[in-house]
Amino acid sequence: MRGNWNRALIALLVAPGICLCQDSRDLFYHEQQDNDKLPPPIRIKKVTTSTGTTTNTKKTQAAAAGPVAAVPHFGVRYNILKVDPSSGDTTHVDPDATFHSGDCLQIDFFPNRSGYLYVIAQGSSKTWKPLLPSPDAPEESNIARSRTTMRVPQDSCFKIKDPPGDERLFIVLSRNVEDISELHDAIKKGAGGKSPAATPPADSGGALLTADNRLDAEMRRISDLKSRDIEIEKIARPQKSDEPAQSVYVTNVSDTPSDRLILEIKIKHR
Repeated sequence: MRGNWNRALIALLVAPGICLCQDSRDLFYHEQQDNDKLPPPIRIKKVTTSTGTTTNTKKTQAAAAGPVAAVPHFGVRYNILKVDPSSGDTTHVDPDATFHSGDCLQIDFFPNRSGYLYVIAQGSSKTWKPLLPSPDAPEESNIARSRTTMRVPQDSCFKIKDPPGDERLFIVLSRNVEDISELHDAIKKGAGGKSPAATPPADSGGALLTADNRLDAEMRRISDLKSRDIEIEKIARPQKSDEPAQSVYVTNVSDTPSDRLILEIKIKHR
């Protein structure tokens, strides 16, 4: 009888779809590539008014389908690349490296399931700038396809500028476009759109709430949605033929399906 139970247990453990791995990288690759049809993304584009002034506006396309299902072990691999401005050549670098003014960077994102990618940068000057989607590059789609590398920015790089300090990249990978529609409004206000100043609270010492303050508050609100089941694993040396050096895996290690990943990348600028 015990032998039968042992054989049954072994059969269960090696059955397709059963994953005994718990680290971020293994669970990332446990999920199969999908061909999910995603609703059209929200587009941000520049519009010039009759007076000649340029404003940022958001246009939402009609959804072609309902919400996309949450999935287990939703994850993304990312790599930081240093760009040679003269040749355009790129080098994979340690995400914990120290960068200097004038360095130009790109980031490769490689999700294990399809979704929408949103990338917002905050320089050491504390100014927020949307990298994807961006009104400066409206032709760049923020649809991230399963097991497909997506480079941000696609045809340029973002330059590290003075003053020295930590640069922040705020990334949201969502299965559904409506998840962070409020963030678009905050980006529009924090990245050049004009918003009326709020009346300061009585104990604020007269400080006004700026557009950047509102965007910071929105970032904090969305950051609160981070799952404690998210695991981060850095692989300095490739373990697969198609795995770049200095890869970082961010994966939901819980078996509970999810439809959103939120992460922050800090870039040291000295």
